Amino acid sequence: RYRYKRNSRLHEAAVRRKMERGPKVVHRARGSSETSPGSCEMAAADGSGAERRTTHANRRSSENGGGGSCTSTRDSLPRSVGATSSAEIASNVQHFNAQRRDLVGEIERQIAATPFRGTFHEYNAKVVQYGFVALFSVSFPLSALAAFVTNFFELRVDAHKLSYEMRRPRYEGAENIGAWQQWMALLSWVAVLVNVLIIAYTSHDLRDQIIFRVLASDECETTADEILWTQRARVEGTNISYLSNCIENYHVCYSNIGGVDWLPAYEYLYPNDTFTFPYLDNGLCDPSSELYNLEQCTMCNYRQSETEFYLTAFVVAFEHLLVLFKLFFTSIVPSTPYRILEAEARRAFTE
Repeated sequence: RYRYKRNSRLHEAAVRRKMERGPKVVHRARGSSETSPGSCEMAAADGSGAERRTTHANRRSSENGGGGSCTSTRDSLPRSVGATSSAEIASNVQHFNAQRRDLVGEIERQIAATPFRGTFHEYNAKVVQYGFVALFSVSFPLSALAAFVTNFFELRVDAHKLSYEMRRPRYEGAENIGAWQQWMALLSWVAVLVNVLIIAYTSHDLRDQIIFRVLASDECETTADEILWTQRARVEGTNISYLSNCIENYHVCYSNIGGVDWLPAYEYLYPNDTFTFPYLDNGLCDPSSELYNLEQCTMCNYRQSETEFYLTAFVVAFEHLLVLFKLFFTSIVPSTPYRILEAEARRAFTE
């Protein structure tokens, strides 16, 4: 505000000096054919020697009855020069006043606007969004596309907010985004392990479609001994023995009471139960349950341990593979584009 007032005073002083330095045109009084010698002398007082000689000649012409007039260099200027200069000065002053009103209005609007809170909240929102996309993209593959669309619209919304809704922030230079870069690098490394764990333990597709096919065969052995039948074989009438190392028996060990047709909830759960329970822990290995079978419990524990071992081995191997891919692409993709490096090198050379 002080700088604005000071500039206003300086501009007004410059306008006044310009008005004072305007051409001094001496006009002859209306209805008079003669010009007084005093006026001619005053008009030529600041002129050169040639102007003084012209003034004396005009004075002698006036004394001889010639009705002379001041014909000095300044007096010979047309009357439109002074009028045009005055109009230009008035136009400049009017234009300056209009600019000053606009500037004062903009200053008042900026003062009344909400102060800018800084870049912390903006960076925080973007880093959180990046964390969700990087950590859980395997669960929702379209998250990257959704983030791109939202950021496209948010870019214009933030531009409108900074330009019209909030007070204009002060410029602060920075070489990079600071500590946020380290946080994003950490999230990218953690995302590798999290996505692999989601694939291995949250989704059952890897276990059912790959691990079980590696550990067991598709064909199951049948038996006539009812003691060796599984509960599923007893209900469906397939007569499959739980000693058979087949994929169906692996699925039986991971079944839930109330979650499959051959273990209905109305028969093996209480009326107030609202959740399903593991068939292994609450059925085969629970002595109080009518589904208790110690030999089948031992067999299922072994099969689950074997499955967990292969899942852990997959996590370690796949995680290391992704880390190698990440390091490879990090090495071949520069952090700064080549055109920027060339521009900086050229500027350093010219300086």
